[in-house]
Amino acid sequence: MNKQSSAFEMISNLLFIRLQQLKRELISTGWFYSLIILIITGLLGFLLYHAVQKQIHSFYLAALIIVAVYTIHNSRNDLQFIRQQLRNPFFLLTTEYILLALPVIFLLLLKGFFAAGCTIITGCVLVALIAPKNSVYLLFPKLASWIPSEMFEWMSGIRKTKGVVAVFIIVMYATSFLKFIPLIFLWLITITIAGFYQFGEPLTLLYLHENAKRLLSNKIKSALSLFVKISIIPVLVNIFLHPDIWWVDLMVYTLCLLVITCAILIKYAVYRPNERLTAGSILLSVVCISPTLPFTIPIPVVVAAMKYKSAIQNLENYFHDQNH
Repeated sequence: MNKQSSAFEMISNLLFIRLQQLKRELISTGWFYSLIILIITGLLGFLLYHAVQKQIHSFYLAALIIVAVYTIHNSRNDLQFIRQQLRNPFFLLTTEYILLALPVIFLLLLKGFFAAGCTIITGCVLVALIAPKNSVYLLFPKLASWIPSEMFEWMSGIRKTKGVVAVFIIVMYATSFLKFIPLIFLWLITITIAGFYQFGEPLTLLYLHENAKRLLSNKIKSALSLFVKISIIPVLVNIFLHPDIWWVDLMVYTLCLLVITCAILIKYAVYRPNERLTAGSILLSVVCISPTLPFTIPIPVVVAAMKYKSAIQNLENYFHDQNH
């Protein structure tokens, strides 16, 4: 009885903490964008319910959710603390990941795809067993040779995410002959890279650029140039092998470029030196969803236009201080 009460209390505390974190994020985002997120989430569930019609579709969705859970697990900074300081860390991690995937599990069970739903649960259990590793440090020197020194966000992000981008790139190349599948990994690469732009560098690095407009121009050009170099070949292969969906490939690719552009603009719109920039995280999440839902296509365009002006105004405060 005590063990059951302890487990129930642990789950209750976990839910309370996550709900409080979500509440803080939504408050900082504002009611307008929170409403957009709610609408997008509802429509995404509706589309998934009607899109998953075959057994093979259910397993594609299950695989995508497991990859997403693994990515979250692999990028966490608190795994060592959880494993060393908390009781029953495996149970805690497994519960957290299953709760995170629960809406999709419920959707699959509702559609009668019990095997796919159980696959997600099994995947969450297996991911929770994975211990944090430092293998990225063996991989990083090779990756760093491809990254210009001024793109410190990418180098720092690859370290923090333990090289998961490299895994996604390899899988994208390996699946480039399949219809739609490489686009999923292109999207995963994009949202992972977008997450790199959430820390404000010191002012000394800011002042390496002449002014705010030049800084944004250099950042966007270098990021998009490297992104194209690592991702264009699988997309071209997919277009060549599946010409009937060429427009889908080009649309998703264009939206991925816009997502990275928005990530940079959102970062500098809320930039503060030497601080973690959480103010724009919900808005960035909304933008990151755009390649997956046709009706959200205008969102990154609108956000880019709005945040460019905000980023210029915010950065000019720092460049103005420098000149004086």
